[in-house]
Amino acid sequence: MNLSFKIFDAVAINCPIIFTTAYDEYWQDAFEHNSIDYLLKPIKQEKLETALKKYEQLKKYFTNNFQQLMNWQQQTKQTVYKKRFLVKKGNDYVTIKTEDIAYFYATHKLVCMVEKEGQKFILDKSLADLEKELEPALFYRINRKYLVNIGAIKKIKSYPKSKLQIELSPPVAEEVIISQENTAAFKEWAG
Repeated sequence: MNLSFKIFDAVAINCPIIFTTAYDEYWQDAFEHNSIDYLLKPIKQEKLETALKKYEQLKKYFTNNFQQLMNWQQQTKQTVYKKRFLVKKGNDYVTIKTEDIAYFYATHKLVCMVEKEGQKFILDKSLADLEKELEPALFYRINRKYLVNIGAIKKIKSYPKSKLQIELSPPVAEEVIISQENTAAFKEWAG
């Protein structure tokens, strides 16, 4: 039997093993090599059945707990969203809390942030990058040009061809329209 253990030096065996042998002196070695049972010959039917049942129970246990572990890991791996932005104001820098931001908009290859009081700041990020950094429950990309805080939506109006028109606060000089394709998703988010 001792020669049998030499196989573990040559080959990595990662599965559970039920050892069957006529030698009772190697049981400790067996448990160092993935053993879930050590059956002495002559093998009795009930001992073999018990060993196989033990294997099935361990497999079931680890399968169930693996799923729980994966669920737990996903819950603890939740994204941490940006809480504030450092922006330039004249020659100085100021921090703006995310909850104080009304919306972001793109214009002439620039992205601007507008805080709730109406102050505007130029950012060096795209709307797509900002969208990934912001809490989806608070901010929504309503079209290619605007990423808005739910608190900045003053009014939602029906618009021709199943579109929606959004009135923002602080107000903007142009119409802010949600496409027909995006209307259902926006209603789900806003509701």
